[in-house]
Amino acid sequence: MYQKAVPIASFFAFIFLSVQLITSSRTIQNVEYLISSKTPSRSSGLQLQREGRGQQQRIVILAGPHKTGTSSMQTNLWRWSLPTFNFTSTKYPAPLERNVIDWVWPVSPEIAELEMADTLVWDWTPAKVYYPLIEALRNSNRKTQPRSLFMRYSNADIVKLYRDLLRKYWERGDNIVFGTEAIDTIMRIPKHEGQALVKRLAKEVVPGRDSEVTVVVVYRIPKIKHLISVWHQHNTKPTDPEFYEWITTTENKLGPLDSLGMINIFLHHTNWNIALVDLEGLTGAGWDPSNFIACEVLDELCVDKKPLELHNAHIAPVIANVRSDKNVPNVPDVALEEIDRVLLGHDCKYIKTLEKWIETESETEIEATSRVELHYPKGIYEMMKQCKSMEEKYYSKNRSQMKKKIVAVAKKYGKIKTKLSP
Repeated sequence: MYQKAVPIASFFAFIFLSVQLITSSRTIQNVEYLISSKTPSRSSGLQLQREGRGQQQRIVILAGPHKTGTSSMQTNLWRWSLPTFNFTSTKYPAPLERNVIDWVWPVSPEIAELEMADTLVWDWTPAKVYYPLIEALRNSNRKTQPRSLFMRYSNADIVKLYRDLLRKYWERGDNIVFGTEAIDTIMRIPKHEGQALVKRLAKEVVPGRDSEVTVVVVYRIPKIKHLISVWHQHNTKPTDPEFYEWITTTENKLGPLDSLGMINIFLHHTNWNIALVDLEGLTGAGWDPSNFIACEVLDELCVDKKPLELHNAHIAPVIANVRSDKNVPNVPDVALEEIDRVLLGHDCKYIKTLEKWIETESETEIEATSRVELHYPKGIYEMMKQCKSMEEKYYSKNRSQMKKKIVAVAKKYGKIKTKLSP
């Protein structure tokens, strides 16, 4: 049975060094390292506040990436938190009449009012209010973002609006949760720009000490299903390209599939805590992802894997932005299986890097990796077993190489007709 959460150093030791893990009270021990471990989940019964966190004020950032349940998590955490903005909509769920978690999802009225009124903006909700922050940190301009918000305010002014907003609630003593899948932008732009964006987010925007901040990154496996979901996001009309045409021509850099790359950047360019959530392991253990964030990351009082007040009121989490799977890829299954191996081969690169880090770096560096916790890593463990026996030809040095290999696989097997093919 898999533990709920383990520090990343012990995870890689388990996979690569074949070190026997000795679980004793709150520690995992091997011959070289003594690394702290969290207690198993108690949310099957009444969850108590965890040791070590107590009443410490905290900030939790939901970093995505795209197509990992982010819209649902953002919507629910905003709805369940203390209201900071009056929002009504006939299309989207409204906030609950009273908060069920003792956290705030801060919303800037200046940004919200402009984005709600702008016809260039997708259907806006407070759950999506942090998208412009990443655009501004990336130094978008009026040509690339001709929206009212970017016409009225400079990038520096937009960043300041967010910084002042977060500091206002932080100085008031609130716990803060916010997020946007747009953070995976760091994997879709040149490497140095992504690193600079994260550094600015940490230094210029997010208040508090580093130890008080946790960033949540979700890992989705099978990887091929994640890729198909990314395609579905771009295949909403009958005239949109089918899978073969899309994957062989798109300029999409497939950044949302690089959860481990995101963690690599956060590890090297912030001192924040990082929660890596295995979506397959999580749902396989009976968790709704939004309930999990509230119970196990925000440390809310929960019963039967739900925040207590939601459980008592029989309120179910909102499931948002789930697209139909009717549009099946127009390539044979053997092509999808090989593409999945290519996607896994790219992830193997990060695991080998961290394995070497654990083996060769100083004690201080080893302790630094324990900033990352793996939650329900069943799918990740399975992926790592495959990495150990995978042929070298599937490995990729970077996503550009990975993308070329995927295109080569698609072209090798060609396309097939589906029910939706013309």
